[in-house]
Amino acid sequence: MRYKLFTILLFITVGFFFANGASAAITSGNYTLKLSGGDYSSWHDFWTDLGSDLTGDITLTVDASAFTENSATLAIVNLQGYTLKVTAATFPSTTDGSTGPRFTFNNDSYFWSITNSRGPGTIIIEGIVFIKGTGTSASVFDLNNVLVPLTFIARRNIIKGGSYAFLINDTDPTYYIYNNIIFNQTSTGWAGGIGCSTGAGFTGFWSNNTIVDVTGVIGGRGITNNSVGSVDNNLVYNSLTQDFGYIGNNCTGFNNSSYDATADDFKFGADNRINKTDSPFTNYDADDFTLAPGSDPIDNGTSSPSAYFTDDFFGNTRSEPWDIGAVEYVPSIVTSAGFFTVSAWVKPTTAIATKAIAVKNNEIRLVTDSSGKPVCQIHNGTAWQTAVTSTVALTLNAWQYVACTYDGTNLKVFVNGISQGSQALTENPADTINVWQLGKDAGSTYGYFQGVMDDVQIYNYARTPKQIMEDMNAGHPAVGSPVGSYTGYWPMDEGNGSTTYDKSLSKNNGTLTGGVQWTNNGKFGKALSFDGADDYVIATDPNHTSANLTVSAWVKADTFDATVSSILMYRALVSGWENNRFQFFLTSAKKLSFGIGISSTGYVTVGNTAFVAGTWYHVVGVYDGAKVRVYLNGIEDQPSPTSAIGDVNNNSAWDLYIGTGTSVTLTNYSWDGLIDEVK
Repeated sequence: MRYKLFTILLFITVGFFFANGASAAITSGNYTLKLSGGDYSSWHDFWTDLGSDLTGDITLTVDASAFTENSATLAIVNLQGYTLKVTAATFPSTTDGSTGPRFTFNNDSYFWSITNSRGPGTIIIEGIVFIKGTGTSASVFDLNNVLVPLTFIARRNIIKGGSYAFLINDTDPTYYIYNNIIFNQTSTGWAGGIGCSTGAGFTGFWSNNTIVDVTGVIGGRGITNNSVGSVDNNLVYNSLTQDFGYIGNNCTGFNNSSYDATADDFKFGADNRINKTDSPFTNYDADDFTLAPGSDPIDNGTSSPSAYFTDDFFGNTRSEPWDIGAVEYVPSIVTSAGFFTVSAWVKPTTAIATKAIAVKNNEIRLVTDSSGKPVCQIHNGTAWQTAVTSTVALTLNAWQYVACTYDGTNLKVFVNGISQGSQALTENPADTINVWQLGKDAGSTYGYFQGVMDDVQIYNYARTPKQIMEDMNAGHPAVGSPVGSYTGYWPMDEGNGSTTYDKSLSKNNGTLTGGVQWTNNGKFGKALSFDGADDYVIATDPNHTSANLTVSAWVKADTFDATVSSILMYRALVSGWENNRFQFFLTSAKKLSFGIGISSTGYVTVGNTAFVAGTWYHVVGVYDGAKVRVYLNGIEDQPSPTSAIGDVNNNSAWDLYIGTGTSVTLTNYSWDGLIDEVK
């Protein structure tokens, strides 16, 4: 047998230490964990503060913020029949670990252990995001030698990284682990999503979890249970060795799905599975694990989904026949069944009022009203239903992104990625044979669109707000539209080697210099990690002359420089950045700054938002020929941008530096943290 699931731990307990100046251990009550203003600001401090014997129920509510923990947490508690619950003030709204209460842990041991804790009683962990940061890989939840009859429940959590999400080595406990999203587990040895070795007295189940990308130097298994319990309705994808390895003969469970379906993905329990060969997810590279249309592993008739799983990860009622994994299935529904998304980039040039954008007559229409506000409406076969109208109007001679979605419950309209109106509605659009017309209304209620239109998209389901934003930012419409055809694009997804490749037509590949490291913890897949000292990437300048320039990236800082932390900069070997092309950096106040050089004058705009370490931000710098603008997470971060006019400086000999601000003194302006998706 190549695999052993053992954890040998030695603990010497010499007393209890109290966080935040507490004078006595806590044994009951309600508490909050916040960055500031709460009862606690650290996960470690709360658990260290627990008394050895509870006298009542305890609830810890965690704020939806990004926390950093540098110490392993060992909790030894006698529940005395009570419940200890950790819950989210706001549950995660995305599956990539970027929302909700989220803890990045930097140590070489486990994140949290309840070894030697005792029941009777219950511990519940729900709605929390756990992200492995620096340090060697270690288990997130280490559950070893828990004394009966303790019940442990983990539900609706996101666990990214670590060697194991749950490492269980116990005799007779009760565990319920369900509706969790687990991904990117890795280790220098074995890695796993859920690994369990228990005794004959164990009860519980592992159900409706989504587990993705489990790797290790020796091997990786999504779920391993070599003892007893129920393993059912789990969706496991892309494990290195097996998606389901060593599922014991005493285990029960059905309807587990292994999507990559290699020969040994089910080491045992061959009858308790459904195999698929295609990726099931809508946007796998962006850590979005919502099931895609048509990929649903239909119930094989042997599953009896428990009442525990009537809701998906987001708390939504599950749609039949989907019952596998943690996240919601996007039904493969055509517009005749009611769901749709229609979107377009538009630039009205002459008139804006009462114009057609995209219309399928007597079915769906996206238009503007008499004030130029986008309107979306459906026809149920008898009459046009109540429309949704944007709160903001379009403007002349400017590109704007307009979208409308309908999910059978709400009709919504978006402008530039932001929801600007919602109308409750349960009517389905009529199923007509009419064709879609762009810029024209066959019903003659709305006039012909006057202007330029680009990148029209129509879906047979309702895109989420996050997907609307992705569509707006990721399209490649014609030259002159806001997204434009990029002249340089470095996804930073190679994961090894000394080159990051330019995916644009320019093919200006970047060279990693000074020890830049690859990481699997990027915003979208992999990314580059810079040490703040001498790391940078150098690439040839995408040489173009224009009065328009857009630069963007996803960035996450580990620490901030005392002066500035450079993100990107075009740089020539001349004095004064104003003589160069542009600079993109954080000020000493941790605010985003974008500056361009025109002739020998520099024009700079500084944003209003101070960055927080350990948080991903989408940063954009724009020069449109009139203003220098900065955008943060899709929102303009400075309402009073600096004016400028003329073409930015350009020289084909100049190079692009990523992660540093100058080719002369590299240590002055170096970025400490991660950079991803540079355009």
